[in-house]
Amino acid sequence: MELQKYVKQHNPKSIVSCLPFFLNKSIAKLAGELGLNYFDLTEDVEATDYIKSIAENSKNNFFAPQCGLAPGFISIVSNNLMKEFDSIDTVRMRVGALPLNVSNTLQYALTWST
Repeated sequence: MELQKYVKQHNPKSIVSCLPFFLNKSIAKLAGELGLNYFDLTEDVEATDYIKSIAENSKNNFFAPQCGLAPGFISIVSNNLMKEFDSIDTVRMRVGALPLNVSNTLQYALTWST
């Protein structure tokens, strides 16, 4: 496999998968086999459950699925903003995928993949 060859040649410590969710299982499995840390951007529950099962058997590497927009980037932005204040009572961050005025059956804004 080309990815295994690349890992042996370049010796990375981690894999960050930005692939579609249905490809993350095989990438996470490879990370587990090669002792690499693993991150992905997915929000797919089935893929995440599978990745958690791999993580349970890993000893020297860690797995962090669902590092996408929310949770993920939104948490980084929140943390950075909180550092600007002396004290904080509450932080509420939202991702703009849920519209005020629903226009479809799924009740989501059609933005990213449409």
